[in-house]
Amino acid sequence: MKLEKYIYREDFSFSTRDADFMKKIRISSLINFFIQAAWKHAEELGVGYSHLSEIGVGWILSRLNIKIHHLPSWPGDINISTWPKGVDRILYIRDAEIHSSPDIKLASISSAWLVIDMETKRLKRSFPEVEFFTKLEMHDAIQESIPALKFVMKECISTPYRVSANDIDMNMHLTTIRYFDLMFDTYDLEFLTANTPKEIVVNFMKEVPFGTELVMSRAVEGNTHFFELCNSTSSDVCFRAEVKY
Repeated sequence: MKLEKYIYREDFSFSTRDADFMKKIRISSLINFFIQAAWKHAEELGVGYSHLSEIGVGWILSRLNIKIHHLPSWPGDINISTWPKGVDRILYIRDAEIHSSPDIKLASISSAWLVIDMETKRLKRSFPEVEFFTKLEMHDAIQESIPALKFVMKECISTPYRVSANDIDMNMHLTTIRYFDLMFDTYDLEFLTANTPKEIVVNFMKEVPFGTELVMSRAVEGNTHFFELCNSTSSDVCFRAEVKY
């Protein structure tokens, strides 16, 4: 099987809206560029939104791991290479590498996606259109599997939040990149100035509709910070993450 067509590359320029108060690219912006590249590649492979929506199914991002080597400063350009890597049980794995130049790697990403019926929201466990995932022999951006996370900390800080119009996507749910912003909004500027995350692992567990009242909890153990986002009304867990500094 010729593998070159399964690798997608795209250059992005990041603007001031993608930079934080230190002029560094935001983590959420890096994730956003990756998702854009993944979406475009899926379209090229015939398994993108425009194709799957016709048969009532779609991709849902379930887990993600990003290892950060360096965060560039604005203004800047980045190059993303991404590829489907294989299947782990019901999860379809897509990896990526982000560079600012051929010899400067900014980040490595591994992501795990589910295929669901968009009407019933149930998993599609067998799906011929994406079976090519099982036949690929691609290299690893990150070798380890993305774990299911737990949050068992008793001592934590909690930050309330209500999902507003600027937080939602075209499906009327909290958009992927906002989860990352909500995590980092729990810190003060002094901490953010002195610390850059080295690795972030996230689990997306429940969709969050417009208007939902949320609570983001954060606990610390050594250099690892643990996050859990819950619906404050139902107590449903919507999202978990671990950030290593």
